[in-house]
Amino acid sequence: MSPPINLENFFEGFGVRPETVAKIKEMGFTGQTFMLNLDELPSLLESIKQHCHLTLGEEWGIKGAAKKLHKGLCLLT
Repeated sequence: MSPPINLENFFEGFGVRPETVAKIKEMGFTGQTFMLNLDELPSLLESIKQHCHLTLGEEWGIKGAAKKLHKGLCLLT
């Protein structure tokens, strides 16, 4: 089993504000949550939007980070 992914590192360079990352952590989400559930990403984003304001750039950043790491995992296997 791989070690947990630090959310700050997961979203680094994707335009997600530190306060948004903190709220996502508070909600119990992890890097693995976003990477392993690409099909459920829209519902994960909706859940996050119910608890904090996401800018459009942050939504795209979250999607981009999840897709990038998922793609990286697929290339490793």
